[in-house]
Amino acid sequence: MTGAEERPIFVIGNPRSGTTLLRLMLTSHPAVIIPPEAGFAVWLYPHYQRWHPSDGLDDLLDDVLVTRKFEFWGLSRDAVATCVAAADPQNYAAVVAAIYRCYGHHHKPGAVLWGDKNNSYLHSIDVIKAMFPQARFVHIVRDGREVAVSYRELGRRTITSEYAPHLPTDARDIAVEWRDNLGAIERSFARFGHEGVFTTRLEDLTADGAGVLHEICRFLELEYDSQMLNYHQLTSERGHEPKEFLQWKEKNVLPLQSLQLRYPEALSTEEIAAFEAAAGEALARYGYPIGRTGPR
Repeated sequence: MTGAEERPIFVIGNPRSGTTLLRLMLTSHPAVIIPPEAGFAVWLYPHYQRWHPSDGLDDLLDDVLVTRKFEFWGLSRDAVATCVAAADPQNYAAVVAAIYRCYGHHHKPGAVLWGDKNNSYLHSIDVIKAMFPQARFVHIVRDGREVAVSYRELGRRTITSEYAPHLPTDARDIAVEWRDNLGAIERSFARFGHEGVFTTRLEDLTADGAGVLHEICRFLELEYDSQMLNYHQLTSERGHEPKEFLQWKEKNVLPLQSLQLRYPEALSTEEIAAFEAAAGEALARYGYPIGRTGPR
């Protein structure tokens, strides 16, 4: 199978917007496997995008195995090399697909669809589309003011992992980052006419998990499976999320709960005004009311 024939799923979104939650829900479906985030597919693309079988696999696989976070996949070099060689890839995208399928073979043999999630991919949608023209994108959005509260909370924690995110804490800086990140995502989707894109809001997913997941499954041409709402138990039992990452993602081992509106109390009036001045259009575009209080 070539890269062009693959139909992987990519979860896209701004940090602290529910991308990990959505990944865990999707990978809890019996037919889907989405490994813990790694990122090698995009990071190595500039160097290997013109890879040909005549180049051999040794250097490419060596580079994959030393990329950040790949150690959490639990795959040996021999296992990866065996899987990739058996797939007989003809281009870089096919090598990438073979590695993801290798993860599925070792951790979830029944899976037929593979996917990926990495917040940094919001700046690499065009690269992903170039590798996998039939890729499907599930984009999740969260009220940027709630994102600001989450950024602030994270900034107050002591996290020992070298992979801990480093995020801004000033309300206006967060607003600009959130606005610009959503803008980058929207522009990339617009370049291919939003084909193969499904967008949802974290607030809607947490309020009606089964309903939104039914819609996502229809988009992915999958039968809905209630195991997707059992993601929290499966994450704990099967290690879907590395324990190290749970230092800042601990809510993903809890059952789904509707989000409570926190920003009116957590942010000052001045901070809310600054956020809305910088990102009010983006808030409105996704259906978030402007103002200190009010129902969604």
